[in-house]
Amino acid sequence: MIAVLDTKSNEKETIETPYLPQGVQLTSDYLIWKKHPNKIYYYDLASKEKNSIRLRNYVGHIRAFGKTIMWMMSPSEVGVYRYKAHDQHVERLTTFSEFISDVKDVSANERYFAWDIDEGPKQQDIFVYDAKKDEVKQLGKRAVQRSPDLDGDKLVWVRGSRAKSQLSGLLTVVGAPHMIPIRRKSQIAASDEDPLMESLDAASYADNNGDAIPDLGTGRIMGLTVSDASVLVARSLFYDQLQAVSDEILYAYSPTISIART
Repeated sequence: MIAVLDTKSNEKETIETPYLPQGVQLTSDYLIWKKHPNKIYYYDLASKEKNSIRLRNYVGHIRAFGKTIMWMMSPSEVGVYRYKAHDQHVERLTTFSEFISDVKDVSANERYFAWDIDEGPKQQDIFVYDAKKDEVKQLGKRAVQRSPDLDGDKLVWVRGSRAKSQLSGLLTVVGAPHMIPIRRKSQIAASDEDPLMESLDAASYADNNGDAIPDLGTGRIMGLTVSDASVLVARSLFYDQLQAVSDEILYAYSPTISIART
């Protein structure tokens, strides 16, 4: 259930929902929320009608103003989308190649949609989509940019110096994912049924001081057995000394199928 209180008249309105809503937002016209990873709900404060927008992929970073709703969607391609309730049409504004889990802060209004890409203190940049010009601008790569906030045509953000990457060594993880986990649920996961995942090798095992920056160059060797892992280690160490086997350039093996390409 969602409750809306008019602080002037002290009147309260409740909207029944059969589940606990997430990311509730209130505009002058609508009440917007999300429950399912790919579904947005909006309630018309004037007509008292509840509607929904069902989409194909995961939806995140929803922003609303007036009768317009904007959001980001992944995973097939991360993009900025807009929905205007009067024509009930979803419009894709722009797409980009980053992962939605790397987007930390978002701000939007009728013309602009701004977001930051956060891949650790070394790589934090702000992007701004201008709907009027239909173009995306990146604010800069020479400094850390984060926490964008829009007010009309003005954008404010936090700017700092970019950290330098200094690797102190190398790390080789030897083990299959069921023995040494290779990923975990992201903190921005929408639900247990459809979580977003993030890598552990570089983000956790190679981070010695907890600053979200890998301190070690990281790789992983996996195999079905100990012998598989041993062969891969030996192959990496003595690759230049290996003798060619006929004319095979790629060999893949599993207990059920062997594939050779020449």
